[in-house]
This record gives sequence, structure tokens and C-alpha cells, in this order.
Amino acid sequence: MRISTLLLIGFCVLAAGECGALRRKTGKGQYSDHKITVGERERAYTRYLPAGGTSRSVLILLHGGGGKASGMIGLARDMPGLADRHGILLLYPEGIGGHWNDGRGDISEAARTGVDDVGFMRALVAEEASKRDIRRVFAAGMSNGGMMAQRIACDLSDVIAGVASVAANLPVELEKNCRPAQPVRVMFIAGMADPIVPYGGGPIKVLRNERGVVLSIEESLGFWRERLQCRAGSDEVMTANSVRRKYSCPAGALTLIAVKNGGHAWPGGSPYMPEFVIGKTSNEFSTSEKIVEVLLQF
Repeated sequence: MRISTLLLIGFCVLAAGECGALRRKTGKGQYSDHKITVGERERAYTRYLPAGGTSRSVLILLHGGGGKASGMIGLARDMPGLADRHGILLLYPEGIGGHWNDGRGDISEAARTGVDDVGFMRALVAEEASKRDIRRVFAAGMSNGGMMAQRIACDLSDVIAGVASVAANLPVELEKNCRPAQPVRVMFIAGMADPIVPYGGGPIKVLRNERGVVLSIEESLGFWRERLQCRAGSDEVMTANSVRRKYSCPAGALTLIAVKNGGHAWPGGSPYMPEFVIGKTSNEFSTSEKIVEVLLQF
């Protein structure tokens, strides 16, 4: 395989949806682009105001590493329709250099320069809350965005009610410093055969380059089970090739959806790269629908 092809594959894997024909916007509401200043940095985001305009629930959707807001819009292409149905305001922020400072070490410009992405999320919510009556705020992300969602749960539980991490485990470095101030709802959607972010934990690898180390999914669940004081959950068959586990927690919530033979993917979304690169993408359920159903409880 030519080096240029390998480089393109690597970029697309990191971008998680930025390549290919995944940029088409859906929904009947209104998209608009915005900028705010956080510290000395100008930060950008796209807002989707659902059809009807009424929205007291907010969902922040975080792109994968190397990606953009437009890629996340395309990857979770059915989310705007769900937002229209349930009156959810969608926010698609953009990372610095296409990455989020998710608590891993020296893996990106955002991490090396100490970009305050937690501050960005706080400012983003405050900006939107100044314009409308917001009652609940949630965050969900893919890959690097999913790990950023974990950091939000750790550092921003006074603002965010819950997070969903797709193709993303809890980073080892983040686990050491994660002390949520309040209970949160936490959801993992993970492919059991993810070739990039290993379900069983260990180094994240993109084209043989390590991108930090993550706990296993079971260890990630164990961490949150202890923090949220949850009782053990049992696996239930959800589809032919996926199981769902819901823990019983006195406050907050903890849920896993595990996809047998699933890869580094957003189930129900279009594969953004060939199967030999990212593994299988399940079409047995919609990730967007499960996030709205389980996390936001619509």
C-alpha cells in the first residue's frame, strides 16, 4: 500500500467521519456557525436549533481526533431528526487542531499546549443558556470525542448531567485525576473487536503509533460503578449481535452497550473507512437513538 494512502487512512481514522460523503446535513431545523472567546483563544461551534425552536435539553456532540464539527454532523446523521422530534438543542464544537485535550498526555497539539477544553464546554453552555431556558445538558462523542466526554463527566459534573462515550474507554491518565463533584449519567457504546481503542484496554494504536493508554471497558465501568455506588448489572440481549447492561445506581446512571465483533464505529452510521481499517460497523441499532433514549431518557 502506498504511503500516501496510509497517511490518508490514518487521517480518516482519527477524523472518525470527516472523510467520504458524510457531510450532508439533515433535519428540518436551522444550522448556524458561532465563535466565542475562551481565555485568549477563539473557539468555534455549530448550533442546530430544532424545528419548532423550543429546546430545554442540550446535547453537545464531540468529533473524533483530527475531525471537525461537520464530520460529526455527518457521522450522527440521524441525530437532527431526533432533535426535531424531542426538542433538543444540538451543539457541535470544534477542537484545536482537530483534537480534544481529553486527559491523555503528549498526543496532540491540544494536549501539549494545555488547551482548556473543559473551560470551552463551560463557556459554551453559559453562552447558550444566556439565550434560552436550558434545564439539562449532556455530551456525547466518538473516539477522542468520547474520551473528552469522559473528561467532562470528571471535571464538569456541576454543569453536565450525563455523557455517552462511543468507541472510547476511560484513559488511564484521566482515571488518576477523575473526581466528579456530583453524580452523572454515564454510557459506553463499544465494539468488542475495536482494532484502535481496544475493548480489553491497553495502548491505542493508529498506524502502529501509540496514542495513549486506556482502561478496559470493564475497568472503565468498574471505575464509574464505584464512584456512583452502583449495584452490579447483568447483560441482556439487545439485538442479534449486541448486549445491554444497566446498573442500578442511587444517583446518576451507568449503562453499557457492547457490540459483538463491532469495530471503531458509530453503530447505525455510515462506515467512514474500509472494514480492514476500523472493523465492522453494526447496523442493528442507531447509536443516536440509544443516546437519546438511555442518556436523555426520551
